[in-house]
Amino acid sequence: MGIQTSNGRAPFDVFSFSMYALAMPKFNTVIFDLDGLITDTEPLHRQAFNLILRVCNVNYEYATEEYGRTFTGYVVGENAERVRERFGLAQTAHEIADAQRALYNLLIADAENVRLMPGVTELLAYLGAQNFRVAVASSARPEHLRTVLRGVNLLHRFQTLVGNDGSLKPKPAPDVYLRAAAELGANPAETVALEDSS
Repeated sequence: MGIQTSNGRAPFDVFSFSMYALAMPKFNTVIFDLDGLITDTEPLHRQAFNLILRVCNVNYEYATEEYGRTFTGYVVGENAERVRERFGLAQTAHEIADAQRALYNLLIADAENVRLMPGVTELLAYLGAQNFRVAVASSARPEHLRTVLRGVNLLHRFQTLVGNDGSLKPKPAPDVYLRAAAELGANPAETVALEDSS
């Protein structure tokens, strides 16, 4: 199990992917991460944290590059703790995380805000036409996965969605991927996981 895009933002190439699939004849299941691989939602996460800083009267705004270096690959609760510590906010990390999720959910509710990564629609169509089993496995909460995929009209492309409801070890532990494979009835040895961060 496991392919990582070279720079975390590489577009999908259906031809290259199909050549990879042909080289692995037993490969019949694909499990995707969501944020940063199917959708480019990092700008919305950053915008939500910047709104929190503004509401807390902190005169600072995370730029794209700094946000990526500091926050990408971590769950919202960990990032909320970083923000709380850095700016000495009175709110708890839990309160900041709840506020960030609420603001983020408002932003993603408008599908115009959510960008698909290049090539993902074509790749999902290809996988469907070839009868691959396809899932999403993410550190995000399950309701987040449904909301985003419904908003970009891709929910129907996945047989199962596995988010971390708090009962699984967070990435980089493989728990969400293993649960997705189990829900699909897939053998992990015949499964490829696509992830945008290590």
